[in-house]
Amino acid sequence: MGAIQIIAEIKWNNRDPVYIQVIRYFKTRIASGSLEAGQEIPSRRELAAMLKINPNTAQRAYKEMEEQGLIHTERNLPSRITTDRDVLAGVREELIQSALADFLDSIRPMDIPLEELLELVKRQYRGKGGPGMIEVMEVTKKYGRKKVLDSLSFTAEKGEITCLIGVNGTGKTTTLKAIAGLVPVSKGKILIDGEPYNKHIYEKLSFIPDAPIMLPRMKIKDAILFMRDFYPDWNALRAKDLFHFFKLNENDRIGDLSKGNMAKVNLLLGLSLDVDYVLMDEPFSGIDIFSREQIADVFASGLVENRGVLITTHEINDIEHLMDKAVLLGDGKVLREFYTEDIRSSEGKSVVDIMREVYRQ
Repeated sequence: MGAIQIIAEIKWNNRDPVYIQVIRYFKTRIASGSLEAGQEIPSRRELAAMLKINPNTAQRAYKEMEEQGLIHTERNLPSRITTDRDVLAGVREELIQSALADFLDSIRPMDIPLEELLELVKRQYRGKGGPGMIEVMEVTKKYGRKKVLDSLSFTAEKGEITCLIGVNGTGKTTTLKAIAGLVPVSKGKILIDGEPYNKHIYEKLSFIPDAPIMLPRMKIKDAILFMRDFYPDWNALRAKDLFHFFKLNENDRIGDLSKGNMAKVNLLLGLSLDVDYVLMDEPFSGIDIFSREQIADVFASGLVENRGVLITTHEINDIEHLMDKAVLLGDGKVLREFYTEDIRSSEGKSVVDIMREVYRQ
């Protein structure tokens, strides 16, 4: 990485001296790894020009960093980040401790229970603090006297694949329909990007059921034209890519399709909408192994990149290596919610291992 490329604009504040803010910027970049040991940095004058600051201020910042051992300058050679590993490690520790102290000073007077605080920190750190996520909060759904969902709570973040897991009758499909606004809930609330459900939310969601969504007499090309005409957020280029990806025949009638090809058509129609969240109900159910593999390939492609995907499936082996988060349901409640990589790292267990523990109790 060249010296000119490493400098980004600093968000200045009016409280701290400018040279201190420059030093803090360098320390942050060192701690994050974007400035590496021995990497060349701009000259004082180049830095001053880039950041539009007084050259004397840049000189003072560099002098201070040299005294702290953060950078070194040999005669007639450009300044470089130190290669002293202890110094580099100390920079990261210093920033963490400073940020932690500031955080504790501000949060301690609120007397929040430690477990609640840790959960909030984990959610915020991963970007789950409201915007960019689906939040199901204490949702209860009854059909007559039967309680299908019982104070159900979990989150599904944009940019992640979250899988709802459970045996038949645990409320997986009802949960998706409630999120999509297709069934009312008896209690609780559902937030999309921090907002309660409203008509604009429809523009953020796509629901892909496990049953045909078009008339049996329609051809695949007719279904595509229908979606294009009725949905302003239809992405024709993505639809074309998916059509070729699944190797479909545009003249095939919906009613004549195999279950595997019907699932592919549903995915084509649902994923071709420019939405933030895609809800998929059992896309692998009852289809052959080759169709399952082809559908699973969609999740590893750029076709769902940066979207939040919430999926229900019994075919865990087809998607375990692709999912970010698993939510295990039982009797309309969350029995366990976890990030798959965290479980593999901390406990050395797969999703199936956790399922055995939870459902065989």
